[in-house]
Order: sequence, then structure tokens, then C-alpha cells
Amino acid sequence: IVDTDNDATVKERVTIKFGVEDLNATASFLLAFEEDTLGGLQMASLLNSETILPCAVSSLYAMNTSSFSVSVSNVKEPSLDGFLSPGLDRFITGSALAAFDMYEPVLLRSAPAFFQIAVRNAINEKFQEYITEYTTKDGSSNCHTFNNNNNDDEII
Repeated sequence: IVDTDNDATVKERVTIKFGVEDLNATASFLLAFEEDTLGGLQMASLLNSETILPCAVSSLYAMNTSSFSVSVSNVKEPSLDGFLSPGLDRFITGSALAAFDMYEPVLLRSAPAFFQIAVRNAINEKFQEYITEYTTKDGSSNCHTFNNNNNDDEII
């Protein structure tokens, strides 16, 4: 938003485009299930499309991304578009391209560590939120299970 002398507001919608070449990504996951909980789930709970994910997640003990690596061979030069003023367009585009030229090698070197640490940790936090969402405070879920004590179906 640009303020003018006559209290009118001018809005600019700027688009920044960039790309990468030779993107390689590798992920490893660790899933640990509670054997008793998983073994106690009825097949009907796992075959119902509405309950399959919550029921499977309810039997998880842990779910983690153990590694997540991403590498690229080249980042394409960004392009900026949408400035109303040609002078402002030239100034900001030139500044962005100069910053890109200075920091591209650093970006390429640091990207694998960024994904291995920051992005992997964010994914793991979301996994834990998901597990918590589908289990109650006492660790149970709303899935049909088989109770070995009296051979009756119960919901825990």
C-alpha cells in the first residue's frame, strides 16, 4: 500500500516467481505401534473409510520423521512482477537480483540442513498433534475393539 498526498490509497499486487532444478528429496519415517491396541482393533474399524485413519493413529506409540533431506542443483533467478511504478519496479527488481546473486551459494549449501532440522521438526510436531487429536486424555479412541475378557464388542 502506497500513501499519496490526497489521502488516496494505492495497492500493488506484486508476484515473485522462482524455480529450482534437479530437486532431490528423501524422507524416512519411524512408526511404532502399541501391539495390544493394534491387535484389539476390529477389522470393521479399519475398513470404514471414515475411521481408518483415526483408528490406525490411535494405536500409534510414536510417529517420527527420522530423516528428511532435500537438495537442488540450481535455483533459477527470481522474477518480480506487478509494480505500478516503472522506477520502483527497476529498483526493487535490481535489488532482489543483487541479493539473489550474493546469497544463492549460501542458500544452496544451507538448504539440506534447513530441511533436515527445521522442516523435519515441524513435520514431527504435526505428527504429534495428529496423534493427540485422535486419542482422548486417557489414551483411548472411538474405535471398535475386541475385549478378550468377555468377548463382547466395546468402544474405548
